[in-house]
Amino acid sequence: MKITDSDYKNHINNNNLYLKEYNYLYKTILWNSFNIEEATGYKIETICFSHNVIIDSRLVFKYDLNKLLNYYTDDIKSLNKNIKTINNSCYGPIFVGLPGPNFNGGDFAEQALELGASLCFINSDAKRFKSERIIIVDNPYKIIENLAIYNRKRFKGKIVSVTGSCGKTTLKDMISSCISKIESINNTSIHSDKFNNNIKDFRSDNIDYNNKINFYKNYFTNSEKDSSFKSLFKVFSSYRNFNNTIGLPLMLSNMHPENDYAVLEMGMNRKGEIANMTEIAQPDVTTITNIYPAHIGCFSSIQDIIEAKSEIFLGLNNGIAIIPYDTTGSLSLINTAEKNAKIIIIYGINVILNQELKDYLITKFNNKNRPTYIFCNAKIQNNNDNIYYSIKLEFFYINKNFISQNNIEKIKSKHKFFYKIKIPTEQTIINSIACLCSLYAVLLINYDDNQLINIIQQSSDYIKDFIPSLGRGGIVNGKIENTFIIDDTYNANPGSVEKAINSMILYKNIISYEMRLIVILGDMLELGSYSHQMHIDIINICCDSGINIICTFGKEYLNSATYLFGDDIENGKYIHNKNNKKIFIQSFSKINELFDFLKKEVKENDLILVKGSRSMNMQRIVDYLAEKIT
Repeated sequence: MKITDSDYKNHINNNNLYLKEYNYLYKTILWNSFNIEEATGYKIETICFSHNVIIDSRLVFKYDLNKLLNYYTDDIKSLNKNIKTINNSCYGPIFVGLPGPNFNGGDFAEQALELGASLCFINSDAKRFKSERIIIVDNPYKIIENLAIYNRKRFKGKIVSVTGSCGKTTLKDMISSCISKIESINNTSIHSDKFNNNIKDFRSDNIDYNNKINFYKNYFTNSEKDSSFKSLFKVFSSYRNFNNTIGLPLMLSNMHPENDYAVLEMGMNRKGEIANMTEIAQPDVTTITNIYPAHIGCFSSIQDIIEAKSEIFLGLNNGIAIIPYDTTGSLSLINTAEKNAKIIIIYGINVILNQELKDYLITKFNNKNRPTYIFCNAKIQNNNDNIYYSIKLEFFYINKNFISQNNIEKIKSKHKFFYKIKIPTEQTIINSIACLCSLYAVLLINYDDNQLINIIQQSSDYIKDFIPSLGRGGIVNGKIENTFIIDDTYNANPGSVEKAINSMILYKNIISYEMRLIVILGDMLELGSYSHQMHIDIINICCDSGINIICTFGKEYLNSATYLFGDDIENGKYIHNKNNKKIFIQSFSKINELFDFLKKEVKENDLILVKGSRSMNMQRIVDYLAEKIT
């Protein structure tokens, strides 16, 4: 029989709780039996209060009701006195057991209940357990999607979505962190941010589960807060890179409706995946970092990748699209965005509009229904500081006069900002521009010029000290004195590897011109028939960039290096690049042999880049260089 509102009241009264406390729980806790039933279409015949949705039973945890409920309100005092009378099984995470190729997550429903879940959704193929808190459903994946759709509908804030071939997660973290640091409009502080989620990261997916559970407790229930910090906006940001057709709906299912902003990441390796995600998320602003031949083995051409990434615009409903000027397929992206965006922001560094884009834009000015075009140009200014680089950022509203000018310096910008950045790598600079464009977009409608300038200036102050996280270009101190490791191990494609090499050169110029450069490259996967040539291209880029030592790991690089330099490449050899500089290169198939080489070769004042596809597990090499090498 379906539960009713009176059942809730009886439950509350039977546990000696004041009705006002129940009402507060009913309105504030993210999920209850009523809205779960409404979202999923399945009858929920048990009482349930939940604040998060989890798909890994090992991460289920019991709520600390004292902390959780005290966190939401300071006036629920009696709850502390009556906490022991609560039926704790009513309060806990929702567990959704997903069936997969190796096992059925629903088989762990009983474990999830024992750990503290208040409700479980499993399919009929999973092990059966007798419990009113286990709901048998046709498709558990659809449960997460429906929870996400329901939660999105009741969310009144703005959503920023991010995609691209590389830099997505770093940009997502940068945007959410910047918004969460804003303290005032017109320099007047507003209120404490109850739901602000400060993003942390793990160096490895193999982290101890106790640590991971503690992270989830803080991430989803915010049981620890910094009451000294005052923030204007409440921000939700997707955890790590939960960016696929499961991860994104899961994040939306965990997003609290009272947030002002949400920043979500969308990734893909098949056509149609982003279309599905953006339809659920319905973003207000979409930002693309770049387009490279990542996962090209799953596509027939780079144009297919452009089209798959441009699906992110399908969810816009008169929203704002932010597109990089100098990426592959930028004109195609702009053309697709026009169908759904009311404003298109095109951004780049030291840009001169090419004739193809000028001709394209001129044809649009006779169309009354065209979007507003804004051009964001960044200029890296002369650096008189050994630590920070200065950047001027200008926003121009594109009109016929703008297009007719060949020199952008002669045109007066609508808005102008100055900021500094500590790590002036190509990708970090691009991400900082895309970040400020995203903030500009979400603030453009609701604030006047003075407020917009003040808010963005506060955000740019935070960017100044932004450091990429480990796995995404962060620097680790090596165990050998004065060695530095660029940990870019999270993933790799040809574009991101080339950017990482360029960044390494910049790091060397900042730290010391005398540093020796070592690259350790793991195979780039999902490149299909393009793989051999693309690995050859990266080896040639390394040689031409003046790298001192090139180490490759994996059969793809081995095949390409053998093609270039002969069968003895596994023994190592010296070669000369086009500038006649001597370079040592060696390919490795076994990790222990690579460790032995590094133990003999790495010396003080070495700068080492480690990068490869995720499944190559290149993090092992960073850990060895940082903790074990002697």
